[in-house]
Amino acid sequence: MKQNLTPPISIIVPMYNTEKYIKQCLESVAAQTFKDYELIVVDDCSTDNSVSIVKNMSDQFEGRLQLIKLNKNNGTPGVPRNKALRNAKGKYIIFLDSDDLFIDTALEELYNIAEQTEADVLHASHFITASDGSEDFTVNTPIEVKSWENGKSVTKVTPVTDNLAERINVYC
Repeated sequence: MKQNLTPPISIIVPMYNTEKYIKQCLESVAAQTFKDYELIVVDDCSTDNSVSIVKNMSDQFEGRLQLIKLNKNNGTPGVPRNKALRNAKGKYIIFLDSDDLFIDTALEELYNIAEQTEADVLHASHFITASDGSEDFTVNTPIEVKSWENGKSVTKVTPVTDNLAERINVYC
C-alpha cells in the first residue's frame, strides 16, 4: 500500500506503562476497514515493555506508525497528545487511549460522518465493556454497551448548536 503523505486521519495514542493493553489497542487500529490514516504513538517514559510491543508491531502499519518517545514523564496524557498534534498531518484527529479499542469500522464510519456533515468535532458517546468485569476480550466475552452521556443516549448523528453554552449543557 502506498503511503499517503497527508492522510485524512491522524490517530493519536498517548502511552504510559500499558504493556497489558497496547497490543490489543494497536491490533484494533490495524484491523480498520479504512486504511488511509497515520498512527502516532507517544510514549511518556514507560518503564515496562510497552515500547518494545509497539516497535514489534510496526510492520503491520506499512510505514503509517510513528513512535515518539518523550524525555520525561508528564503524568498526564495531555502532554503526549499535544506533542503528537504538532506532528500530525491528518485533516481529522482521533484520540485513542492505549487501553481502548476500535471496532473494525470505526474510522470508516467516523470519517464518512465527518465528511457528510462537515463536522468540526465528532464525539463518540458509547463504549463497549465486558459485562462480567473481565479485562480480556474474546469472541465469547459477554458485553454491554454503555454511554458516557448523562441523561439520554445519543444513537445517531446529532449536530449541535454554535452556541457554546448550549453545547456544554448537552454533556452536563
